[in-house]
Amino acid sequence: MLNWTKYHILEKIKDDRILLWNTFLGKGITLVGNIAPICESEVSGVWSGEDSKAKQILQSNGFLIEKDQYDVEGKLISKMRSETVYDDSFMSITIIPTDTCNFNCIYCYQSDTIHNMSKETADSIIRMIARKKTLRKLHISWFGGEPLCNKEIVFYIMEGINRVCKERGIVLIADMTTNASLLDLPTFIRLYDLKVLNYQITIDGCKKTHDVQRPLKSGGSSYDMILKNLRDIRDNAKGRFFKIGIRTNFTDFVDNQFAAMKDTLEEEFSNDSRFYFFFQWVKNWGGNRISGIMDRLLSDDEAISHYGRWMDQMAQTSVRTGDITLIRPCSGLCVGCRKNSFIVDTDGSICKCTTGMYDKDYRDRVVIGKIEKNGLYKIDKWKEIDWLSMDADQNECEKCAQYPICLGMPCPYYKIKHKRVICNKKTDYVCKIILAMEKQGHIQEIRI
Repeated sequence: MLNWTKYHILEKIKDDRILLWNTFLGKGITLVGNIAPICESEVSGVWSGEDSKAKQILQSNGFLIEKDQYDVEGKLISKMRSETVYDDSFMSITIIPTDTCNFNCIYCYQSDTIHNMSKETADSIIRMIARKKTLRKLHISWFGGEPLCNKEIVFYIMEGINRVCKERGIVLIADMTTNASLLDLPTFIRLYDLKVLNYQITIDGCKKTHDVQRPLKSGGSSYDMILKNLRDIRDNAKGRFFKIGIRTNFTDFVDNQFAAMKDTLEEEFSNDSRFYFFFQWVKNWGGNRISGIMDRLLSDDEAISHYGRWMDQMAQTSVRTGDITLIRPCSGLCVGCRKNSFIVDTDGSICKCTTGMYDKDYRDRVVIGKIEKNGLYKIDKWKEIDWLSMDADQNECEKCAQYPICLGMPCPYYKIKHKRVICNKKTDYVCKIILAMEKQGHIQEIRI
């Protein structure tokens, strides 16, 4: 007898059409035809039907597994968690070249400080990477503040890292979170040559709403600057391997005006798979600025339901909507949960959480070490263990379809600060993404 894997999501689209997503394998299929036997067996958890094409398809795609496999698949994910958390061949470093920013976003949790990374600290980061003899794959993320407010240090460090990786045969992946106001074409091309290929930028709705939520610190408009840079990249960047995720942080204000942004996204980025849209909702990320809109914030469940309809609307356009990287296995694991994943602050401090770095009451729990000039670093193991340990109920986690995505290790900073584990077992957000991918033809369709 074959069992349905616990780690799947089924969405009925029409009477003859279902979408299936395997969270353990990070892939999905759309089945068209007589889906009734499939839906019935999914509810029961076992396949009781005949040896049909549907059964073969479900089995070959990992949705149906043998009973002995079903009994131990939770252990496989525990193994994946252990290998991921303690993998010494991998290192992920989020670098803060500056904590200054040229924006004054209404929900930003960071303080208005001005610290720029020195060349001396930059050299220590490069040396730290060069010293790690077991390193085979390196992930670099650029964050801030606005990282491009100190772009020369970004270029300097990436040149050094590329040199080390080339000499050692290390696979390098790099990305950047930027407001894109300073991401002009020459800057983008140079970063592209240095293997910074993935970007997250934020456009909060149309010009009217964006400029209210994300104004320049000088008080001027930032919207036109961002659109100009993205158009220049779209029209003149020859590379096909970069990805720019356009993120919208929803509030009720953005929601009421989002139709205008939808039209803009269609006009600017239709049929260009290098650009894609996704959304988040404004939460209380800390700091003082959020106090002005606290009464307008929604819970996660409310926000997904309320704002998620724009994901549905965008999925009906030719702007790529949703991305598998948001829901692939391990993608929900906080960077702070990995032994060799660090945030390096402007002074070389090794931290575990960008939000906690700016929380004066908890910064001491977030900073776990510091890089010395020679590239050596020492980690405070007593602090580190709070970030690496699984404190959720593993028996409950093993029953959850999203277990392969988060590995049972939800936000460790929340756990440290509030002394309890938070978890959202609902699959609503994942469903929004996979349904958008299905509508745009990015999931294989099979007739049964």
